[in-house]
Amino acid sequence: MANPEHVEQVKQGITSWNNWRLISPTPADLSGADLHGVDLSDANELIGANLTGVDLNDANLRGQCPHRNSPWRGPDPCRFARR
Repeated sequence: MANPEHVEQVKQGITSWNNWRLISPTPADLSGADLHGVDLSDANELIGANLTGVDLNDANLRGQCPHRNSPWRGPDPCRFARR
């Protein structure tokens, strides 16, 4: 079950979410949340968030790459996602 405060923050918009994540030390828990159609482009700190069962249908995920903080040093695995 998602943390209601975390869901409310992400639904308030990217600027609000990013500012809140800068001061909130707890990992984001959005598990099971309905984020249908929510703009998550350039949202910071989604890596490591609990996204189990989240409805991301029609959500804008541009700028999100699960490999962003990876130790991988080969070709950018997210280059195709940015097209």
